[in-house]
Amino acid sequence: MFNPLLLEARSMKTTNEAVSTGLAFMLAAAAGIAKSIGDRQKSAALNELLMSAIRLKMGFNPDDARRLDALGMRTCVGVFRPSDETFYSQSCVSGGTFDRMWEKARGVKPFKAVLAGHHGEIQANIRVATGVAVLLVGKDDDEMMPRSADLQVWWVTSVDWDNDSIILSRYSTVQGKLVTRAV
Repeated sequence: MFNPLLLEARSMKTTNEAVSTGLAFMLAAAAGIAKSIGDRQKSAALNELLMSAIRLKMGFNPDDARRLDALGMRTCVGVFRPSDETFYSQSCVSGGTFDRMWEKARGVKPFKAVLAGHHGEIQANIRVATGVAVLLVGKDDDEMMPRSADLQVWWVTSVDWDNDSIILSRYSTVQGKLVTRAV
């Protein structure tokens, strides 16, 4: 039996370039969003979908960044930047391959922590980025400073990729009083 849909699908393959599952997911999602959807909803959906792809550890090839960035948008009501550091931070915590793709596209080497975590989940030897907690050995005189398993909890508050440095901050748990210590 002749099926024109199968013929059409075969003829659409014009390249031997392998498409990663993460990129294929994002390309299909972007193409599947109805044209009648406004920019605010579209950008929010694309942000959520990329975050889901990262959390689900969908594979990304090191060279996917250019094609992924082509999906980006910036309007007065909606922004989607696939190369934003927010997605990199999530990938550092979730694992997967997005972080390696992001690093290659930016031409940077990762910062790794012996112990780090996010939302209470402590992991060993993971990449760190803004928003990730790093556990360090240290003695405290202040009982209100957060600790985890006798280690000090410090937060990565910014990363300076050009100068290969990160800023760590520590916050007191005293209610009504915010104490910040940075190194």
